[in-house]
Amino acid sequence: VPSGYKIKAGGDIYIDGLVENAVLTSGGSIVIGGGVTGMGHGVLEAGADVQAAYLNQASVKAGADVLVSSSILHSQILSGGRVVCKKGHIIGGKVEAHKGVETNDIGNLHYTRTLICIGDFQRAADREAEIHREMDILGNSLSKLKVVCHKLNMKKESEEGLSVKEKVIYGK
Repeated sequence: VPSGYKIKAGGDIYIDGLVENAVLTSGGSIVIGGGVTGMGHGVLEAGADVQAAYLNQASVKAGADVLVSSSILHSQILSGGRVVCKKGHIIGGKVEAHKGVETNDIGNLHYTRTLICIGDFQRAADREAEIHREMDILGNSLSKLKVVCHKLNMKKESEEGLSVKEKVIYGK
């Protein structure tokens, strides 16, 4: 599949040869007999498995497993299942797998940054961000309530005293 092509299928996609900088979207599996040379822009999105001989500078999102017979190089992988690259290496990029990663090697002698994440980190990160937003909102509300309470206390202790409405608010 040459650079620039886009293929979208409701079912499985089978490619006998190579995939360059192309976009493949499948409701089922994507099976590539050769490999993927994504040049940093090639995208594979599958509702089920993604299978290829190698992945080089590709972005892969699979609902299930990512199965690679050779190597994963400088790619972004997100798997709802496992990432399996038993005979090859994972060098550079980021691999996120919900159920685990099986490979011969991770990284290289040149200290190429290679991130491996196992578990559902994105959901946890999203939840953490949501909690921080809620804490900020509650912190702002608490600060405003402290100011109101302080003003009511000052007014209560003054000669003027609290109005009926202020007494109701102060009682809460």
